[in-house]
Parts: sequence; structure tokens; C-alpha cells
Amino acid sequence: MARPRKPRKTETELFGRPYVPKEKQPRFEFKETPEEKKKKEGEEEEESTEEQSVLLSEEEAKNPLPRDKAVTLVETETVWDKRINKLKEMFRMKTLLRKTGLHEKAAESKVVHKLHEKYMTVKDKIEDLRETYDTSQHPMIEQLRTMQDKLLGETPTGYALGELMKIDPDFNLPEFVQELEEYLIPMIIKGYLRGDKTLLYNCVEDQAEMKINQSLRLRENQKEVWDDRILDVSHIEVAEARMINDVPHLHVTFVVQQVNCIRDARTGEIVRGNEAAVVNEVYSWLMRRDFEGEDFDWKIAYWEHYTIQELTF
Repeated sequence: MARPRKPRKTETELFGRPYVPKEKQPRFEFKETPEEKKKKEGEEEEESTEEQSVLLSEEEAKNPLPRDKAVTLVETETVWDKRINKLKEMFRMKTLLRKTGLHEKAAESKVVHKLHEKYMTVKDKIEDLRETYDTSQHPMIEQLRTMQDKLLGETPTGYALGELMKIDPDFNLPEFVQELEEYLIPMIIKGYLRGDKTLLYNCVEDQAEMKINQSLRLRENQKEVWDDRILDVSHIEVAEARMINDVPHLHVTFVVQQVNCIRDARTGEIVRGNEAAVVNEVYSWLMRRDFEGEDFDWKIAYWEHYTIQELTF
């Protein structure tokens, strides 16, 4: 005997509410906030950019650029770069205008014209003096030219002078001769005649120091005082330059006209010569450049002198 079937439950009994078909059910729409909307748009743009890059890479793979064609890269200029370039251009234009203005004012100035005329006058005079020096027949100028030619030639003297100019780039022969005549010779010879040990020991060494010591000791033993008057310095010549112990030396000769009057240190009486006796004394020095001296720029390493003429008035 068949078991009787259970009666079907209604929709209300199953779901607790009556059944409504899907097409008849009400539809609900959710509104997006502004932030969600911007985020969604940004995601869509990224997706589109990625798709475009993929498409471009596929096209480049299919149609590569030929190697013989140049590719131009366009650099984008930022706003900051534009401002900097604009300021640079403004500064450059102002500088050019300023310089142009000064130049125009200077060109129209009478003072500038006068200065230019004086400059040209001095320049012409210097050229005339140089030409006169090169062509003069005066004995002193000829002697200076001869000394320059002798010292600057390709000889041992020229080599020694070259070594001197390495340690003293400012050395100038005419200026050195002028320094000898106006300062070194009068100062040192007066000190020698007077017996000034402090002065002499600052400017002599080696054989010259021995020579000075011998002369001063002899005067002290004999109780003599020499007259220190000098009347004239002449015939100054730089005879040669030579290397001694790898040090350049200059051989200098000159003539000094001095009073030959020697007195007794105790009584003051004249023992030799007289106040009117004048002698021409020839001196020969060997000198080297000295950068450590306080009063003199040169040291005398060799000293010799002798009398060539005596005049009595």
C-alpha cells in the first residue's frame, strides 16, 4: 500500500513571506561618493595607459625604427627652468647695456682722450730711448751693451748668469750697476776706510772676510785711523759671471778716488799722506746674491784692491 504523499508547503510557510518573481522584485541603486568616483576614474586611466603602452610596444616590435634615421628627443622645460633662464637673460642684457653705456661715455670723455695722448707720447719716448740705446756711440752705453752681450752669450758666463736669474728672476744688469754706483760701493768702501766691523761683517765672507780682518787688525796694532772721504766712483764693470760651488758669482771691478790721509789714533797727527793727497784705488770684488742679509742683497766673497795713481794738490 503506497504511503500517502505529504502536502506541499506554501511560499509563506517556506520563506515566511509570499514568493515574488525576480522580474517583479524592486531594484535598488547604490550612489558613489566623490572620493570613490575619483579613485575609480584614476584606475580606469591607468588601465587605459597600460593598454596603450602594450599596443605601442607591439607595434614597435612589428615595425622597428631604421638605424640610419635620427631620433629627436624633446626635453620638457619646467616652470622653474623657464624662470631661471629668463633671469639669466635679463642679467646678461643689463650687463651688456651697462658696459656699452660706460664705453660710450668714456669714448666721449676729454680726460680719456688726454690720457690716451699722454700714453702714446710716453710710448714714443720709450721707443726713441730704446733706439738711442741700441745705436748710441757713447762710451758708457757701449760698455753696457758689451757687458750685456758678454753676459747673455752662450758661454760659461752666460750659463752662470742664467743660473743667477733662476734664483733671482728680477735681476737686471743696468739696475745692478746703478745700485753699485749709488749705494753698495760708497757704503761699503766708506765702512772699510772707517773700520766699521759691524757693517763689513754683514757683507763679506770667505777670502774677503779674511782680507778685511787682516787690514783691521793691522790698523789696530799700529794705532792708525784712515780718512773715509770718497771723491768719485767710476769705471764700474761686471767683468764676468762664474759658478763657484754651484753658486753663481759676479766679478765686479771699479775705481774709487779717495783721500789718502792716515792719522795716529792717539794724537790725531798725520803719519802718512795728507788731506790734499788723492789716490785712485782699483777694487775687484766677487759677489753672490744673498737673500738673508738685512742691509745688503749681496755678499762679497773675494776682495782685492791696489793703487794705480796718486795725486797731490
